[in-house]
Amino acid sequence: MIKIYASLISILISTLVMGQSITGDWEGSLEIQGTDLPIVFHIVKDKANKHSATFDSPKQKAYGLECSEVIIKEDSVIFIIQMLNGQYAAKLNKDDKE
Repeated sequence: MIKIYASLISILISTLVMGQSITGDWEGSLEIQGTDLPIVFHIVKDKANKHSATFDSPKQKAYGLECSEVIIKEDSVIFIIQMLNGQYAAKLNKDDKE
């Protein structure tokens, strides 16, 4: 099982406001065998307030890949990626958390 962890992700949206929703586009990177691999998550919330996400790996020209589940716990967000049998976990900055 591949488990991919990252300690920090940063937001792409240019304006930040206190109490901002986690929805939107978020950027991070993975380091795989010494190579930096950018990754972008697109988080949305449905009418039932459930989060879902897709992700892109621009360097690999892979776009709109599905996240099986989005888990938000305190200052962390975890993207379960069943197609890769893995996950991407990140900590949010306190000012960027909803």
